Amino acid sequence: MSRPDHHVLQVRAEEVRQACDLAHQAPLVGLLVCHADEEDFIADGFILDEALLGRGIERAMVRALADLALASGCGAVVLHLRRSVLNLAARAFYASLGVGLDNLPSGDMEVAFASLAADDVLARAERRALKRRARMAVPMQMQRAQRSRFVSEKEV
Repeated sequence: MSRPDHHVLQVRAEEVRQACDLAHQAPLVGLLVCHADEEDFIADGFILDEALLGRGIERAMVRALADLALASGCGAVVLHLRRSVLNLAARAFYASLGVGLDNLPSGDMEVAFASLAADDVLARAERRALKRRARMAVPMQMQRAQRSRFVSEKEV
């Protein structure tokens, strides 16, 4: 991509560095392919190892996209999403941004927000992620309590 309005960003994660990594670089876990048009900064490809979803890396990717949009003078960030059963986690993340997924005539989806609103959009996504984690923790605590009660009743 030699055009100045096209960008490819590599996403590397220190936390998943392999002991056998001879290059001493964090492994590549994601890729962001994007371009600027007259008004918008568009993510054509937003790829992240699914095992890393929910750790904030996807929000950092959106932050990088918004920063590039502002630096390019673009008023909006557009995240394109191909409709597929393989990207349900990505669809959930896009929905967590809280700005609505639009259905396109092609059957694909996209979410768009003002570049200057990135802080609010990402803060909203973080709050939703924290609430989701809290909801998931309660049933797990209840399961542990039920298992321990079952074990103690069995021992009696």
